[in-house]
Order: sequence, then structure tokens, then C-alpha cells
Amino acid sequence: MDDNQAKLMEFDIDNIRLYVNDEDREVDEENEGNEKPEGEGATAQALIQVFNDNFVAYYRSHVAHVNIMGRNFTSDHQLLGEIYEDLQGQIDVQAEIIRTLKEFMPCCISDVIADSHIDSSDLDGDSEFLLGMIKEDLEHLVECYRTLMECADEEELDHIANYAQERVTAIEKFIWMLSATLED
Repeated sequence: MDDNQAKLMEFDIDNIRLYVNDEDREVDEENEGNEKPEGEGATAQALIQVFNDNFVAYYRSHVAHVNIMGRNFTSDHQLLGEIYEDLQGQIDVQAEIIRTLKEFMPCCISDVIADSHIDSSDLDGDSEFLLGMIKEDLEHLVECYRTLMECADEEELDHIANYAQERVTAIEKFIWMLSATLED
């Protein structure tokens, strides 16, 4: 491998940005460095936080789904599958709602992980540990959605407040199912 090939292969994971099209790239480049004043767009900021936390919770629940073992493998695997598929299904929905607010979904995966309030460290342990950690992640998501609901209500964005309420209902059901599974 010559020096030119080696240079082409080097990249900085912290600066990777994903764009749907060239127009999104141009807008992002034009807006680079332009920070919003504090307090502006509380709903958008809360929604971006939900996006980040949901993304990490999705990944962690998918890891738990694949790595779970034990006597109750089949039922645990199935429950975690339902959870991760639900969370995964929200990624596009949330990104599109972010766009309706004239914002962009986070473009850099390392920013999503860094800005998430959910622990992104290794998720390794027995089935009780994995189920308990996913339950904690979901409890955190409920709080994020409640914050989103409050912001959306204040800014009279009823459709977003309604979405947040629907998500609280869906996630609370998963929390109940995990709690019942973990009960002795």
C-alpha cells in the first residue's frame, strides 16, 4: 500500500456526517458554527435528546436480544426483540418530526452516543442483568418523552405532545412486561 492509499483510508470517526442528499449537506455546511440562542426551540432540543437516547436504547436492547442466554432464553429473546424493533421503528419517525421543526437529525454517530444520557458502555451479563438494564433504559426514555411532552405543550405543538404521550404508553407497557419477567 502506498502513501496515497494509506491517506485515503484514514478517517476520524468523530467527524463522520451522514446526509440524505447534497442539499442537506449544503445546508449543514452553511449552518456550521451557528449556535441557537439558549431557550430557543425547546421542543426541537428535547426531541433531539429523545432521538439520541432512543438510538442508544435501541442498540442496547438489540445487543441484549442477541446475547441473552439462560433457561428463559426463548421468552426473554422474544420480549427483547419486541422492544428493540419498537425502538428501531421510532428512529425514522423521530428524525422526520425533527425535520418538520426545520432542524436536522444528528449527522454524526459519535455525537448521538456522546449526547445520549443512556450509558453506552459494554452491556454484558446474565439475563437478569440484561433485562434490568434495558428496563432502566426504558424508564429513562419515559422521562425524556415526558420532558418532550411538556416542551411541546408550552410551544403549542399538540401533534408532538400527542406523539410523546403515545410513546410513554407503549414504553410503560414494556417496562411492566420486564418488571413481571424479573419478578421472583
